Amino acid sequence: MLKQNLIEYHPARKFLEYTLWQHAGMPRSSAYPKFRRGALKFYSTEIDRLLVGPNRTISLQLLSKKCRPISLNPRIKTIPDESFSVMYDPQIREFVEILALLGHPTTEIHGQLNAIPFIPQFSRAAIEAYLYFFWNCDPKDGWTPQHKVSIKGYLENIPIFSKEYQRHLKLGFGETSRLEVVLDLELDCPADTILGELYKGFCRSIIKKNKAALRNDSDEVEKWSRTLVRDVQVLKSMGFRARNETLVDKIQVIQPDPK
Repeated sequence: MLKQNLIEYHPARKFLEYTLWQHAGMPRSSAYPKFRRGALKFYSTEIDRLLVGPNRTISLQLLSKKCRPISLNPRIKTIPDESFSVMYDPQIREFVEILALLGHPTTEIHGQLNAIPFIPQFSRAAIEAYLYFFWNCDPKDGWTPQHKVSIKGYLENIPIFSKEYQRHLKLGFGETSRLEVVLDLELDCPADTILGELYKGFCRSIIKKNKAALRNDSDEVEKWSRTLVRDVQVLKSMGFRARNETLVDKIQVIQPDPK
């Protein structure tokens, strides 16, 4: 695999582009062959003024390596104040970023976040802007599966990032469910909500497994079998004990796909 430049896959690359665009006078569209005088100082000032925690640390890497975008044309032109509320709440920030790594689209992440009880409601614009500027894993902005491999290695190989992003590394690069992310982050969530989510996911997994079996797709059957076993393990962690350890292989679904 070809070695990629950090600016190609860095999750905060669009915040760098945005600040350089502001420093350049917000041109409609512009090639950026070299840094303008004072641009890096302006970027450093904006990092100190706006960013906290891991967002600040990871953005400083772009500064220290003097990474430069080849053009300045941010797709989103403003950062809503509400987007910083995502950054300032570690649990919400990690929830949003991990789901983005798992490939969930912005609309879905917004809906899933607002479905969690006991947390403030966020506007779609706030989530969209946060994910655009501070944790961009969007194919619309050039993100590819190869970039995901690169960011994983980047986070693993720098000690401060392997610590600050340990949940991302644990949950963001497999087949993690939204519920697993909620539980791991210890977000406030009533037991009936958790069980409801488990039920929906459990039924969908069985439906997909049964459809794969009808197609004689052994790989898909194995994939959904692993998902069902995982869901049962979550139930067990909540105190559920199945009478038969092979229950997930015997359940037949007769109800419609849950909404």
